[in-house]
Amino acid sequence: MKTATVRDLRTRFPVVQGWLAEGEPVAITKSGKRIAMLTGAVPLAKTSSRSAFTKRFGTPLPHPQKTTHLAQMLINDRGL
Repeated sequence: MKTATVRDLRTRFPVVQGWLAEGEPVAITKSGKRIAMLTGAVPLAKTSSRSAFTKRFGTPLPHPQKTTHLAQMLINDRGL
């Protein structure tokens, strides 16, 4: 386990971040006393917005067919 001071976090954070990326836990100290432990985060699974929508609202409705204007429907109906 690596140890870093609060000052190290402010001035040499890329070094501490490298330790975390390698999977090494880091103890944070202030005035010689341990005040925190840092560990690397587990990456979250990527979800698409569509699957989040589906989980919340169910399957989306199908897109409607191409709509025709009322005038065109009348012309088609009258056989003109």
